[in-house]
Amino acid sequence: ALQPGNQPEVARFNLLNSPQQKPEVVVTLRGSYAKATDFQVGTWYRFPMLVASSLKLQPNFLNPQNGKSLVIEFTIPKDCMNAGYIEGLSWFAGEEEYLLPPYTAAHCTAITNHHTATGTYPKVQFLVAKDNVAVEQEFESQGATTADSAPRAYTSRNSQRLRMPTAAMYKLCN
Repeated sequence: ALQPGNQPEVARFNLLNSPQQKPEVVVTLRGSYAKATDFQVGTWYRFPMLVASSLKLQPNFLNPQNGKSLVIEFTIPKDCMNAGYIEGLSWFAGEEEYLLPPYTAAHCTAITNHHTATGTYPKVQFLVAKDNVAVEQEFESQGATTADSAPRAYTSRNSQRLRMPTAAMYKLCN
């Protein structure tokens, strides 16, 4: 979440939209209302909204009493053009947040469990695309076709899918 403040909105927008390439691989986490069963390993997804995640899983990220019990892990590759480090702009100082812009593509690599002091939670792991345009071009070059089971999802010849936003994706973002 961006803090209101001293910087003009245009400067803030420019900072978030400028390529902020990472010098190394970064792994971030967030809690989610989505369910692990909403995702499929081997499938590419696009997130319909801004998605903030942190280098550390904060205690308030999970709240099983209100349905927020899924851990989402993002691996942000070196030189990724889809994630911005927003610690200096974040309302939540110390969370070391990264922000993914709307429609960022990410590949679901695993569905496992995440162990914390308060319990074990399902975890969905994603590899964030280094470049959104390259992902789309790759699917098109492989003869991707629209999949019947998911509106505006693409299935390539090697059976990978690029799914556009579904209700589960909106839950992931909240």
